[in-house]
Amino acid sequence: MLRAMIRIELAISVFCQLGCSVDSRTHDDTVRFEFIHASNNEVMIAETSHEATIALVRAELQKPMKERTLHISGSIADGTAANSREWSWHFIPGQWSMVEASVELCDSWPSYIEENLENWIGEVRTFCPWASRVNKEL
Repeated sequence: MLRAMIRIELAISVFCQLGCSVDSRTHDDTVRFEFIHASNNEVMIAETSHEATIALVRAELQKPMKERTLHISGSIADGTAANSREWSWHFIPGQWSMVEASVELCDSWPSYIEENLENWIGEVRTFCPWASRVNKEL
């Protein structure tokens, strides 16, 4: 029963990532954002060219940090790409969104992903750090 509920929650999270806030059109204007994990101040970078996602992140940035409620959730891959050089993984550009809630299965922190990268890339594939908040536009 619990596994079925987790699968349903994960399916809803994936659906929202693909359909709720991601604009399927591609654009030349890629925007980079810095996210901070509130529990340990670890920084992550993510980029996108999806207008709806950009607008949602910018709306969060208009609020004081204490009032920001959305966290990043999306697919991750090997390599530094858009991310800081601190990590050997990155959010896949355009394959992430801002969400209010996500399943616990993908919740963690950046250094834990780094330490367990093979499992996260091969099995979990999605990173949704609940304690993350957008910090600034780069």
